[in-house]
Amino acid sequence: AALGGGELDKPQLDALLEQAVQALREGAPPEHAVAPLEQTLTRLRDDAPGTSLLAHAYYNTACVSIAVGDHPRAVQHLRAAAGIPGSDPTSSKDQLTYLMNLGDVLTRMGEDQEAEAVLRDGLAKREAFYGADHAGVAFGLTPLAANLLQQGRGAEALPLIDRAVAINGAAGQPEVAADLALRAFVIKQAQGPQAVGFESWSEWDADFQAAVLEGIRFRADAVGSEAEAKLLVEVLREISDDQARI
Repeated sequence: AALGGGELDKPQLDALLEQAVQALREGAPPEHAVAPLEQTLTRLRDDAPGTSLLAHAYYNTACVSIAVGDHPRAVQHLRAAAGIPGSDPTSSKDQLTYLMNLGDVLTRMGEDQEAEAVLRDGLAKREAFYGADHAGVAFGLTPLAANLLQQGRGAEALPLIDRAVAINGAAGQPEVAADLALRAFVIKQAQGPQAVGFESWSEWDADFQAAVLEGIRFRADAVGSEAEAKLLVEVLREISDDQARI
C-alpha cells in the first residue's frame, strides 16, 4: 500500500520499491505493483517539488517500469529524475546513476543519438565528480561504448572500453569481466571478425572465464540486428577455438 501521512524519506521509498518487486514476483499485474509508487510520486510532486527525494522516487518508479519492459514510461521518469540537480554529494552522485540509466534505456529503445548525448553528458559529469581514473568513471564509459557499438561505431567505442577495462582492472572491480566481454564485440566490429577479442583467455582461471561468459550472455540478450548477431557468432567462435587448443 502507498505510505500514509507524515514525512517521507529514502528508506521508505526503497521499501515501496521492494514491495513492488515482490508483488511482481508473486504475479501481480504491473499496474497494481507500480500503483503505490505512482501515488507517492503524485504526493511528492506537491509536497517536495525539485528535491532529491522526488528524484529518487522517480528513479525507483522507473526501475519497476524497466522490470516490466515499459521502457517509454521508464524514460519519462528517468528524464524527470535526471532533471533535478543534486544539492549535495550524495544527491549529485545519484543524479549520475539516473543519467546512466536514462542513456542505457534509450539505447535499448534504439534512440541511439539521444542516448549518446545523455551518456556523454553523464560521463563528463562523472569525470568532474570522481576524477579521471576512478571506477565511477568506468560506469559511464561502458554504456557509452555499448551505445557506439550499437551504432556501428566500434572504432570510436574501442578507446572507451579499453579505458573502462584499465580502470576496473586496476581497481579490482568485478565489472571488468563484463567490460572484457563487451570489448571483444567492439574489437571485432572495429578491426574485423578475425581480430582477437580475448588476448588473455587461456591465462584466465575458470571462474573469471565464467564471469566473462556471463557478460557475453548479457550481450547476446541485447542483440537486435543481423550485424550484431554476426558479431556474437564470431565472439563465440573465438572462445570455442581457444577451448579446443587447451
